[in-house]
Amino acid sequence: MRLVLCGVRLAIVRDALVYAAGVAVSPIAIASILLLLTSRGGSANGISFAVGWAAGVAALAGVFAVLVRVVGIVGKHPVWIAIVELVLGGVFVAAAAALLGRQARRQARSLMFVTAAEALTPARAAGLGSVLSAANPKIMALALGAAVTLAREGASGVTTVGTVALFATIGSAGVLIPLGAHFAFPSRSRSVLAGARAWLVRYEIPVFVLLGLAIGAVFITDGLRSLP
Repeated sequence: MRLVLCGVRLAIVRDALVYAAGVAVSPIAIASILLLLTSRGGSANGISFAVGWAAGVAALAGVFAVLVRVVGIVGKHPVWIAIVELVLGGVFVAAAAALLGRQARRQARSLMFVTAAEALTPARAAGLGSVLSAANPKIMALALGAAVTLAREGASGVTTVGTVALFATIGSAGVLIPLGAHFAFPSRSRSVLAGARAWLVRYEIPVFVLLGLAIGAVFITDGLRSLP
């Protein structure tokens, strides 16, 4: 019985952490950390940005985990939650389709703060990371999806706290991996990271489209499974 309960708990956590993967592959966050690491003061600014990003993701996940419990959906499967998930999924798919329509007339451009990156201080880099995560509608939606999954399946408080920590860690992988490479291979990382940044900027719209479709599919699937 204990093994069965443990298996259910792991399944719940696994389902919630699927949303964290969507956070981890955020193109804006990855492009930002790549830009900072290849600019002046890259090491300090990169660390600060990663800390700010992780803090923002953890704060969102924690706030939504508390809110869904306050709303009272723990262990329940209300129809309105399924409808919200279906709507969110539709929004992501529609946004991806809209971006796809603009692809033909897109012109290559750099991120708006490319020129400002050289003047960033560690404190401002941390603030940038926090804003890009905590004030990001996509991250909000994904954090909400994870919180709803945990609450709906009746996850305990301990399981929820542990999952929020894992959510923030996995959701920060997209910025932590380049940061780790920067320090692990200092002599070679600059050119590699600069090349990765150039690729991401060049294929920005296709990346956003694929990501939007994938996230939309997760929400729609979850919503359909929750319908009575």
